[in-house]
Amino acid sequence: MCLTCPDKWRTCLAVHINFNRYGAEISMDALIISCFTVATNNVGTVQGSQQLQYFMSWLPINTFLFTHRSILYNICLMVKTTILLSAIIALVVTGDTIYFGGTILTMVGKEPEYVECVLVRDGKIKVTGPLSFCSRTAVPGAPRVNLNGKFMMPGFVDPHGHVSLTTIYEAGVDIHPPPDGTCATKQDAIDAMVQAINGAAYTETMSVFGAYIGFGYDHLAWTPSPQSPPNRDDLDQISTTVPVVWIHSSNYHVVVNSFALTYYGITDSVTDPVGGRYYRDPVTGSLTGLLEGNAAILFIVTKLTTRLTFTFLRTHYSQVELKYAKFGYTTIADARTDASSLAFYQGMAASNSLKLDVFVVPDYFTALMNKPANAPFRAFIQPTYTKKLRIGGGKLALDGSLQMKTAWLTVPYYVVPDGLDASYKSVGLLQSASITTAMTDIMNMGLQVHVHCNGDAALDQMLAAVRSISISDVVPGIANCPFNFSNLDDRRIVALHAMAARVDQLDLMVNLKVVPSFFTLNLFYWGDYHKTSTVGPIRVEQLSPVDSAVNKSMLFSQHHDHPVAINNPLRIIKTAVSRMTRENNAIGLAEAINTYTAILSVTRWAAYNIKEESIKGCIKAGLNADFIILSENPLNKAIDQIETIEVLSTIK
Repeated sequence: MCLTCPDKWRTCLAVHINFNRYGAEISMDALIISCFTVATNNVGTVQGSQQLQYFMSWLPINTFLFTHRSILYNICLMVKTTILLSAIIALVVTGDTIYFGGTILTMVGKEPEYVECVLVRDGKIKVTGPLSFCSRTAVPGAPRVNLNGKFMMPGFVDPHGHVSLTTIYEAGVDIHPPPDGTCATKQDAIDAMVQAINGAAYTETMSVFGAYIGFGYDHLAWTPSPQSPPNRDDLDQISTTVPVVWIHSSNYHVVVNSFALTYYGITDSVTDPVGGRYYRDPVTGSLTGLLEGNAAILFIVTKLTTRLTFTFLRTHYSQVELKYAKFGYTTIADARTDASSLAFYQGMAASNSLKLDVFVVPDYFTALMNKPANAPFRAFIQPTYTKKLRIGGGKLALDGSLQMKTAWLTVPYYVVPDGLDASYKSVGLLQSASITTAMTDIMNMGLQVHVHCNGDAALDQMLAAVRSISISDVVPGIANCPFNFSNLDDRRIVALHAMAARVDQLDLMVNLKVVPSFFTLNLFYWGDYHKTSTVGPIRVEQLSPVDSAVNKSMLFSQHHDHPVAINNPLRIIKTAVSRMTRENNAIGLAEAINTYTAILSVTRWAAYNIKEESIKGCIKAGLNADFIILSENPLNKAIDQIETIEVLSTIK
């Protein structure tokens, strides 16, 4: 949208935004200020001697009033302002803008570095330094944003999450346990479902999926703990005439009611897929309604996501994007994207509907084997973004999750699942030869390789595959391939999660230039369970070995794996520093890192993780003006209080 400034009119708009922890209340009042000032009460003040025309696009606001007044100037500085109801103000400025008057952390050095002022020109950082220098460098009369003592830093970069999957669950019933939800017991989750399906709000979900869907249950967190997973009988309490589906927060468990088994054609004769299991009654052999591992993943992919429409995804994607912005993300990731979701993103980009950068990593077997990169998606394979969309990698999954005991380990689980042999370690999902072939193929499409490997056995398999790929095997077959994959440094293959990574594996990763993206936040949710059930009290101390990685000078990232865990980078930082679980127990303090390093892992190093360090991740000349404004400096905050810091504004 673009409004032409009339010769004899000036538009002056005062925007008042009252932020809270989970959103924003916006009101707009007419205000005429002689010096052309537009004030935002919680973020800062924009000042300038030039005429400013603020125009709104995609603007869900409560009230607004424009006032016009005669002016003497004929030329306007055009400023596009987008205000989103999630504590985000996206400013795309044509011309110069000066940010000053607060604490500005650059994230450039190994230690904290601050600057007095940042000059932005046409969406890029032009210079940083003293206010006097920025003022001299800026065009005369450039707008000035006074931070009013608030804290500014680079926007958070999400190296790994599942945005399209989260979009689906926006339409379901939230049955998370505390602290992310309110369902502390199984009965709480049942009651939440019953209440939701009796309300009008659930009509859309039924029309799209034909089922009642609840997302985020976690029997490991139910009180009293521990509890067995739910089964078909539990969900039959919700309905016996409509399919009922519960999806575990990890996505590696799905529970369905009796009607759903019939509705989806899942019979007692069904065979377990590789890396998955259909739970059965030990006496009768009949299905209990619980699906695990690849059985759960295949159910979600084949029974749910195939019914999605573009309209449905577009509506709920906007909600998801706002929530990410609320937490300060300027870049979000969608990993293991299927072909339909890839087409959705292409459509969103074509209509300029993406507000944040979306880094997409399609699943190799469901989206890339047919080489979509050679046709409509080819333009999005590049180091920069096309209309805020970039297809940057190809995804492989070698095992499951540690908390669901489907991660592939070299040592048996501390407590093996019921009905399984004491030597149970889980299994890998792919043959080694197919991994090598897939990795090579992904790089020859001009894409970075991202590999899910929670267990140390899966990581061993991944590293062996990396070692087996020769320089001559990688010859990118597309014209616009931006990377030289014959160079190990440029390959930058990502080991996702690496929960059980050993020290010797870290050494090999350094040699092979493999970059880990740790799921340290997993410790917050399931650390106590890992100690008592998955790996035991000794091995649990080495999970997510981030300090060991620091000592080896590894530029690792940390992620949330949303919707597996909440997409809150402040909680990631808190967990990496404190190693505290949600039960307030410390796990593996020897692997704790300092706050600044933790912030590096979700900004500059996260950008490096996805090969975007040349455009984002820190505040320095030449990079994108991706900023967040916080209520306080995290480096000055007690670690147990870091989540109380508010994201006042996300600037993209």
